[in-house]
Amino acid sequence: MTNLVQSPLVENKQQIYLQRVKLIYNQIKHWLPNNLKSAQTKNHYVIDETGKYKAPILSIFKQNEPNELIAELLPVGTTVLMGDGLIEIHGNFGEESIIFLLKNGWLIQDRFGKQRPMYKEINTDDWYWIENAYRNKASLVNKEMFLDLLKIVSLYDQT
Repeated sequence: MTNLVQSPLVENKQQIYLQRVKLIYNQIKHWLPNNLKSAQTKNHYVIDETGKYKAPILSIFKQNEPNELIAELLPVGTTVLMGDGLIEIHGNFGEESIIFLLKNGWLIQDRFGKQRPMYKEINTDDWYWIENAYRNKASLVNKEMFLDLLKIVSLYDQT
């Protein structure tokens, strides 16, 4: 088997994805309440249509109990259906995904023949949670949304 050399375009797509992951990790670090902390605990290999590359896993722990893992954010890759990146949030009680969507991303043709965005409320290129696939509603991942997702996957409640 021969080793394929990646094109600069593919490497650039991977680097853009990794930069987006880094930015959301930095935001999450500032969103966490004082009793939680985050750390990039390890790298893992992502394998997607662009190839194989390393991406960091972000772990979230209780501040004074570093062995008590609340959740982990696992980068899945840059090549995902209808988006430009995917991160899974794993907790003891479930998983949720956030997807990087572009404001001028996927368009579909509705039953009346009109072109419209695939997802509603995509106002900026950023990370979104697909709240309801049936209604095509996406919610921007901000502090409140992230803490809600953390609660969904881990049952962690900061109160």
